Amino acid sequence: MAARQALFYEGIEQVDEDEAAVQGSIPDWLAGSLVMNGGGDYTPMRHLFDGYGLLSKVRLEGGRAWGSQRYIDTKALKAYRHNGQVVANEFATPPGSLWAYMQQALAPFAALFPGLLPKSIAPTIPPMTDNACVNVLTVGSAAAAATKQQRNSTNTSGFGIAAASSNDTSRSNGSTQQQQQQQRALQLLAITEDLFGSYLVDPASLQTVKQVQYPDRLPCIMQSPHPALQSDGSLLNFSRTFPFGGSHVYLQDRTTLAREEVAFVPDRHWLAPAWMHDFASTDRHAVLLEHPLYLDFLGMVGGWENDAAWMKWRPEEGVRVHVVTLDGSKPVRTFTTPAFAYVHIGNAFESADGSMLHVDLGVFEDAQILNDLKLQVLRHGPEQGRQVSPCSYMRLDVPLDCTGPLRLPGPKPLVADAAAKHVDFVDYFNVHPALKGRSYRYVYSTCAVRPTHINNGLAKTDLATQEVKVWHSPGGVTGEPHFIPHPSAAAAAAAAADGTAAAAEDAGAVVSQCVDAQGRAFLLVLDAASWSELGRAVLPYSTPYRFHGVWVPSEGAA
Repeated sequence: MAARQALFYEGIEQVDEDEAAVQGSIPDWLAGSLVMNGGGDYTPMRHLFDGYGLLSKVRLEGGRAWGSQRYIDTKALKAYRHNGQVVANEFATPPGSLWAYMQQALAPFAALFPGLLPKSIAPTIPPMTDNACVNVLTVGSAAAAATKQQRNSTNTSGFGIAAASSNDTSRSNGSTQQQQQQQRALQLLAITEDLFGSYLVDPASLQTVKQVQYPDRLPCIMQSPHPALQSDGSLLNFSRTFPFGGSHVYLQDRTTLAREEVAFVPDRHWLAPAWMHDFASTDRHAVLLEHPLYLDFLGMVGGWENDAAWMKWRPEEGVRVHVVTLDGSKPVRTFTTPAFAYVHIGNAFESADGSMLHVDLGVFEDAQILNDLKLQVLRHGPEQGRQVSPCSYMRLDVPLDCTGPLRLPGPKPLVADAAAKHVDFVDYFNVHPALKGRSYRYVYSTCAVRPTHINNGLAKTDLATQEVKVWHSPGGVTGEPHFIPHPSAAAAAAAAADGTAAAAEDAGAVVSQCVDAQGRAFLLVLDAASWSELGRAVLPYSTPYRFHGVWVPSEGAA
């Protein structure tokens, strides 16, 4: 019960860093911050996706740890605090009263007709929610350069990662001025699915800097909160327009945030688009999976129940798989498969001969997971017999030669006996950062050691042997795992170039922000190779449920 109270109600800000109590030991080479996003205040909400965005950070240095957390200063949060009720529609929580509905409806016209809303609240009412509570990533010139260096330094003759040159420079000369320049060149971008839900945040203080106004005219009503990092340091993502619209696939400059459309994919149903939270990508392709889970706008506005939260599930229509070639050399190719539902993608990569694109993802049989994440279910726990819906890690093979049939078989499991190995529910996937969009061996994820209604374990899955290692927190909840390569991988990479050695893909640590059965928040540090606990940093305050985040090394690279 203590864990549920901490996870699904209201998180308290911790603006100033407070030192955590370290149990075990945290390696000295782990120097940086894990910044996570997620709902912070669930008090008036109906669904896990609805809480007002709260960024939490745990900073590691010299084997010690410090924590802080801060709400994102959005208009939706301001309106809630001013009115004492929800004003802007969240994912599954409608406005709290008829007056709140009216305020949101009048908000777009308030600038033209100042008398429509009281002056005290007019500036705080968004026309739609700007609650940036889903993901956070690094942007700026330093972030783009670091990603480009990391991806392009992967050795093809043997696995290895070269250290970023900017890191070596900062270590060698200790230039305070250079570190300050890097800090200015690095910011956090907190995002959600809605048009207005993008905010820049200072990585040191977690103070909200400003709401993002994109410097382009790309059509956008919704966006995926999972931009993909490309090898050149840019971002790949897609926006949505409706009705009579579709998905606009675009590349985004990570410094200016300017977007350039590379393809358009029309919706199957123009008046009822599919909900697509994530997508698959490589440096050459984007894959949009249009599963048969459709937005019901009347249900969303009214807060009415449907097949999956307020959305409609139509399995007889199957899944449409859209393959976009990013350089425009080929038209968008669309395949169909039998119905399945998904939320998150693990990874995607091309086969060695370039004929096939492998898409690895978490696959549900239906969309029941959205009902599993209602707060009335999560707050009561598994004692009522409610179990989290099964989700298996599977691979969808998509041909790239464009000569095969348009009808594809469904995804195939990557792990046999998943239930016995405690991976019949997996989510929040992570791989070695240099292997995103490339062939890989290990995937890290949350998992469920049943009986449970939510993720309570962390899994390391070896796709070559199907071996699974699990770390379990009885009565607790685990967060998205982040793999951090060991610095020695750089030396191994240099040796691999001479054919003398190769760095292991799992040489490093995995960090995850968790909550134990007593409701205590802590940062867990696992040895990625052995999957044994090295240590944990127990925070002196509680932290609500976390979604997605980013590891920011101390030098400011990402």
